[in-house]
Amino acid sequence: FGKVRKFGLMFSSTGALAGFGLGALYKITRQVSEYGDTVWKTSQKIGIGVEEWQELAHAGEMSGIEQDSLSTGLVRLNKNIVEAANGNKTLTAWFKRAGISVKDESGKIKSADQILGELAATFEKVPDGAKKTAIAVALAGRSGADLIPMLNSGAKGLAEMRKEARDLGLVLNEDTARASEVFNDNIERMLKTIRGIVYYVGGLLIPVFDDIVVSIRTWVIANRE
Repeated sequence: FGKVRKFGLMFSSTGALAGFGLGALYKITRQVSEYGDTVWKTSQKIGIGVEEWQELAHAGEMSGIEQDSLSTGLVRLNKNIVEAANGNKTLTAWFKRAGISVKDESGKIKSADQILGELAATFEKVPDGAKKTAIAVALAGRSGADLIPMLNSGAKGLAEMRKEARDLGLVLNEDTARASEVFNDNIERMLKTIRGIVYYVGGLLIPVFDDIVVSIRTWVIANRE
């Protein structure tokens, strides 16, 4: 608490944020922790690094793609990469049609992050139409078509948008994202502790108020006139 108070006083002493109080600092902390917790959990579900996911999310937003569509498409892409690497001939053919190998020179399976960059390089050259849509849907499922505007920017355009996310300070590092999850969990535990106290006190008061309710009902019945 002393550190937080000192931080708030530092802001106040500058004069720029004289009205900054502890409540405002806590509000900012909660906003960041909720965002960090979300990106941490989402990156685990998708199978992409925390920082990489935030970069791609920014690129998606700049291309008019909702995060749900982007995350769904990346999950399906990751799944198809693994299946193609394990010998699925149909998926292997679709990746080859896009000019992509799902394994690198050392034989290691590429990540969805890597494949996405290669796919963007391909889409930059392929005219919009049925062929491009078919490839996108085959590799990234139904959400694949939603990814086309972002992929059309090409590998260089995608890389620039990802760099922009960092330049704008929109990318939390992995440690902060992980700490956000822990902080939110501790907040939830605190709220449940308070709820437990309420349950305990309420449990003790139920018989007391039940007696009062019964007494009032009995009195009303006896004195209705």
